Amino acid sequence: MIHRTGTQHDQAYILAPQNSTSLSITSATTTNWLINSGETFKVNTAGNALTYIQTDKPVYVFNVGGRGCKLAAAQIAPAYCAGSYTASFERESSDSLFLDIYVRSAAIGTFTLDINAVPTAIAAGNFTVVPGTAGNLFGARIYFSTATIPQGAYCILRNNIDLFGFSVVNGSSTSGSHMSQHSSFNSQTFVQANPVPTATICSNTTFTLQGVIGGGPNTGVWTSNGYGTFSGGPNQIANNVYTPNLLDTSLVPVPTPTPWTGGLVIFNLTSTGICPNLSSTVAVRVLQGPIVNAGTDQIKCTNNTATIQLSGSILGASSQGTWSPVAPASGTVVNNSSLTTIYNTALPGDTALPYIKILLTSINNGICAAERDTIKIILQKAPIVDAAPTSSLVRCSNNSTVYLSGYISNSIPSGIWTTNGSGIFIPNNISLINNYVPSFSDLSSGPIKLKLTTPPSALCKTVSDSVLVYFTQPATLTLGPDLNSCKNNPIIPLNAIITGTTSNSVIWSGGGGSFVPSNTTVPTTSYIATPTETTNGFVILTASTTANGICFGVTKQIRIDFRDKPSANFITNTVCLNQTTQFSDQSINPSGIGSLSGWQWDFGNGQNSNNINPALSYTAPGTYTVMLVVNNTFGCYDTIRKPTTVFPLPNIKWGYTRLCTGSAQNICFTDSSTILPPSTIPVTNHYWDFGGVGFSVTKDTCFIFPTDGKYSITHQIISSNGCLSTLVQTINITPKPDAKFTFFNSGQLSLGTNVNFVDSSKYSVGWSWNFGNGSTSILQNPSSIYTTNGTYTVTQVVTDQFGCSDTYSLEIRINNVVNDITQLIPNVISPNGDGKNDYWRLDFIDVFYKTAEIEIFNRWGESIFRSTGYSNAWDGTYRGDALPVGAYYYTIDLKDPDKPGIIKGNITLLK
Repeated sequence: MIHRTGTQHDQAYILAPQNSTSLSITSATTTNWLINSGETFKVNTAGNALTYIQTDKPVYVFNVGGRGCKLAAAQIAPAYCAGSYTASFERESSDSLFLDIYVRSAAIGTFTLDINAVPTAIAAGNFTVVPGTAGNLFGARIYFSTATIPQGAYCILRNNIDLFGFSVVNGSSTSGSHMSQHSSFNSQTFVQANPVPTATICSNTTFTLQGVIGGGPNTGVWTSNGYGTFSGGPNQIANNVYTPNLLDTSLVPVPTPTPWTGGLVIFNLTSTGICPNLSSTVAVRVLQGPIVNAGTDQIKCTNNTATIQLSGSILGASSQGTWSPVAPASGTVVNNSSLTTIYNTALPGDTALPYIKILLTSINNGICAAERDTIKIILQKAPIVDAAPTSSLVRCSNNSTVYLSGYISNSIPSGIWTTNGSGIFIPNNISLINNYVPSFSDLSSGPIKLKLTTPPSALCKTVSDSVLVYFTQPATLTLGPDLNSCKNNPIIPLNAIITGTTSNSVIWSGGGGSFVPSNTTVPTTSYIATPTETTNGFVILTASTTANGICFGVTKQIRIDFRDKPSANFITNTVCLNQTTQFSDQSINPSGIGSLSGWQWDFGNGQNSNNINPALSYTAPGTYTVMLVVNNTFGCYDTIRKPTTVFPLPNIKWGYTRLCTGSAQNICFTDSSTILPPSTIPVTNHYWDFGGVGFSVTKDTCFIFPTDGKYSITHQIISSNGCLSTLVQTINITPKPDAKFTFFNSGQLSLGTNVNFVDSSKYSVGWSWNFGNGSTSILQNPSSIYTTNGTYTVTQVVTDQFGCSDTYSLEIRINNVVNDITQLIPNVISPNGDGKNDYWRLDFIDVFYKTAEIEIFNRWGESIFRSTGYSNAWDGTYRGDALPVGAYYYTIDLKDPDKPGIIKGNITLLK
């Protein structure tokens, strides 16, 4: 029920033709009731836009309402199992026109309204859900003005998806209202199983069921006598794909038509729901699809697979097909459309695979899909034959038997050995494990070939592998001639040279001594003889090759004779530092056998020599232990060590001074020379030369030089060992110092005046000042600040290079110190570039008040200059531009707690 007006007077009346009719009325709330035949139940629809009435038996429902003095009523058609896909009406008056529509939820967006043959869409947004229908039904009350539907317009309402209920209300408060139901009251249920009633498919294809249910119900169920499956299950009406089972081809209809092939599957679609249920069928004939057989799988050997015989069969819907290899197989099929043909393998690609698959596919299948079958060619690997682990073997001519350990894969237990040589196989030529004994001709004719071949086989071709056998000669051992060694150094280098390819190692034996580093070190090692062996005078040693590989070893002997040692000796001279020490060899070879052949000197200072009579200049004094090792032609040696002494030189040091009284040329010299002990410097071994104007032999002495000036002084010392040192130095003899100075200051008024002092003394090297104001200085040209006017005595004391001094004093008068800071502040500047009064100078600021703040203003109170400290004086400009002539004002904050307050004043700027 759709509430038709805005008043509170619309009513619905329910009339029951049968007893015990249950009612369920839902709007804002749900009301349940029971009435009998002939009874009515009134439903007040006022205030409810949509009301849903549900009963368990057929009833009549009247909707009653009105406007003005006229009553209007209409019987309402059922919401399900009745309705129309198309309904028409005509607008009879210009009174208000409303369309009341209800439909299932799936179709609210598929309405069109033709107004005088012009289609107009009805938006889904006009619809709201009907209460109590769980969202299944939607209803709408739509108003149309005469601008949209003119009076007299013929209209058709359509929905191509589902049935709908539809009524029209037309009227006004003055002329009354009209109410009419335009949709059908009859059930229009229909069921269509398929657009065509019969169809034919193949057992390896599918059939899509396109069922349609309408006229009220929209659900149904599929049933069939087939064995196949539905893609959407039995309740999917349309686009439900049926996949047949092979058993479907056996469903022969009864009675069976003649001729007949295949099976017949009957599909039945039946509607479900509250409306009268209907059924529809479609008959589908299922033909047998192609039956493809590619043949029985085969086993082939990889070295015997050039061609493979193929023989397949195809029955049923087709008798034809094509062959094709399955990747990764890449061979070709000869006449691939013949069921009996040959496959040519692709080498080596196919034979590297464990198997080959070849596909037989049916063609010319009619309505059936192609069917496929594969044949599998299992590839047995060809035997792998190894005659030996390597492609060649080496045997020694003195150990020539060849030990063979052949191998054939695939568990083949035996093979066939053959050779191009003339030797024999033992025990026979068919055993994989074998020995080949070469003949003398084999050893001398070069390499021979031994070949192992697989036994004959029906599946695989024979496979062979060969090994070349080379024969080499045994090693050659060379020890050299017999050796001589020394009795006092019985360590004998041994040299074993091995040639050939079979061995590179030796073991020494014989004798009672030891081998260093071992008796197996090659090519060189050393033998240390025993005292008994040196006393006996000789020993015989044996060397044998080891690690001979495939050859037998070789043995050689060598004799060692032991000789007497030489006698080492030398003499040397004693020198002072920086002199040459001469070494003279005095060694002899007392045995008279052989001769001296080598000298190794160690001079005790890290230096060495191989000369017979070397010479050396030591760089430091001291006693050195010199070692001489002398060798004879047999390698025998003797060692001697002797000390040699290098005496130190005196280390000359002397100083001089002047007596500050008496003659200025009276200079005293003091010696402070030293020498390394145990050497000494005798007091009598001193000599002085005073630049050619005099001399002295006294250790410490004084001398009066004739004049001022520079003199070259020579001092010589001879040590207790007779070693001489000389030191020459130049001295400058100057007059005694003469103190003198001058001073000056700016004379400008200031909080403190800075006086600069200029030294004018002579022959001075040091200065000491007392400024009379409590301050001092040691600078040559100092300055001092005086903060009080008065007379001060300034004293200068100077010293010369000898430490002699002179004093000079002078009184100075200070009268330019002021206490009033304002006296130091200029009130006029004239920055015209003439170098006079171009800056506003406040020199006392950076001397006494480095953190003072200075600011200058124009007559409008604008700041034109600001500075902390006063390192950059104001030049009468503002931001680089010259200011006009006039009066300016300043403030100065000294930032001094002893002088609080701000100093203010004016400045006149002139040009």
